[in-house]
Amino acid sequence: MRILFQGDSVTDAGRNKEDPMDLGPGYTSIAAKLLQEAFPETEFTFYNRGIGGNRTEHLVQRLQSDFLDLNPDIVTILVGVNDSWHIFDKYALVNTTHEMTEQNYRTVLEALKARNIPVIMMEPFCLPTPATEEFRMDLYGKIDVIRRLAREYAVAYIPLDGLAQAEGVAHGTLYLADDGIHPNVEGRKWLGNLVAEALKPVIAEKLENTSC
Repeated sequence: MRILFQGDSVTDAGRNKEDPMDLGPGYTSIAAKLLQEAFPETEFTFYNRGIGGNRTEHLVQRLQSDFLDLNPDIVTILVGVNDSWHIFDKYALVNTTHEMTEQNYRTVLEALKARNIPVIMMEPFCLPTPATEEFRMDLYGKIDVIRRLAREYAVAYIPLDGLAQAEGVAHGTLYLADDGIHPNVEGRKWLGNLVAEALKPVIAEKLENTSC
């Protein structure tokens, strides 16, 4: 079974891009280990195609090579924070409107739907720091877009921002991410467990349908 993890730097986590099978040290490797333990008889192939700095438009650009050509059985997507962050970045890289985020995301989701590939969607999270304050309000609007799309396309949805804020209340604001965005050791474990738990029922259903 082929599982594709897709997104930006949170998914990338410094993986070795010279090795197409390298998952890197982030949440994807943790999720993969948990899934292999949960389904010991299943032969998995895990792909990490997260790329640091990517916005939703980059996923459209990579749709053929980094989605469809891999022929995944299940896809997880975590993207969107850069759609907001780069508006306010000191280099002012791009002005990605909510409508552009929706169209980009919808292009990817429609292509996966056409191939009957189930998608688990995650909302980007952003913990409050002085550096993130100026774009967090814009991100909330994009999170709302992603939630609406998830109701239309996703088989499961992980509301990461809300969950991350709750962890911040319980353990300290930056418990999961020292800079508010990129998971630290605790954040990677937290995210890996969430992703694995979301994938388990989808994998089980796929396996059941295959055995019928």
